[in-house]
Amino acid sequence: MGVDEVVLVADPFSGEAEGGVAVRILEAALDRLGPVDVVVCGFASDDGYSQQVPPGSRSAMCLPHLANVRSLTVEGGTLTADRNLEDRVEMVSAPLPVLVSVDEEAFPPRRTTLMDALKAKQKPVHSWDVEVDLGLATADLEAVAHVSEVRVHGVVVKRRQEVLTGSDMGDLADRFIDALVEAGAFTESQR
Repeated sequence: MGVDEVVLVADPFSGEAEGGVAVRILEAALDRLGPVDVVVCGFASDDGYSQQVPPGSRSAMCLPHLANVRSLTVEGGTLTADRNLEDRVEMVSAPLPVLVSVDEEAFPPRRTTLMDALKAKQKPVHSWDVEVDLGLATADLEAVAHVSEVRVHGVVVKRRQEVLTGSDMGDLADRFIDALVEAGAFTESQR
């Protein structure tokens, strides 16, 4: 789909490492690649969906970080991006080099043609080992991990379902608020 080459870094932790370890591995891989203009991280990753790899990488590499990016353009030495916020879309820009974490629905894959698929087979694919190619000792990476599982417990959420019927919207609103108050949805100061 348009890449010139691929570098796969073999994960010695099988996706079980915490975000700090992934940051160290990513930083070493980028050092080996040499200068880059844009580092793109996905919305979710094997860091336990903690979403800590992009901001951790940003601070480790001293790069500007644009999060929740849904579209981007690069012109000259500047990257301009639209970012999804809770209630709006924000346009921001940052000088290159920059680290970008894309939003979940950003950049849907496009359909490739048979010719593109055949050309992709010719692209070089490099597989790097963390210890051999990046010079990182697995034991040292394990020492970086700061998160350990203490306990796991389930949470039971009790939901109440009540159907309010009627044609008077004012009466329905009053009954809805009464039901919320009765269920304890408001604190004393909110009443």
